[in-house]
Amino acid sequence: MQSGQGLTLSGTGKATDPFIIRLASPLIDREFSADGPLDLIDAEAGSIVEVTLDGDVTSVDLPAFGFGRFDLFVRQGAAAHAVTWPSEIQWPGGTPPTLTTTPGHGDLISFRELASTWIGFLVAGDIG
Repeated sequence: MQSGQGLTLSGTGKATDPFIIRLASPLIDREFSADGPLDLIDAEAGSIVEVTLDGDVTSVDLPAFGFGRFDLFVRQGAAAHAVTWPSEIQWPGGTPPTLTTTPGHGDLISFRELASTWIGFLVAGDIG
């Protein structure tokens, strides 16, 4: 058994058995300070993009197809701002989630690629 800060590994196997532990996804942190488009084209597969809104998002540019998934954490700045989602994103029930309007709080939205379609869903809302 090996231990570290908040991590314990144990089990059976040989030291030569391969294993992979992914502790965290790449974090891409952005400030969005003016009304306009939000560019997510350079999001990496499996990444978490964190955006703090200090302006309304009038459109969202999504990554090209071919890498599977990414997560987006949208945090409100000092005031509530809206996000206009692309119509090609498929949402459960056909409607994008209502984002929190509490300053400093945010929502975690996950995107998955399925047959050249982005599917978006709210994972957790109003996170302070």
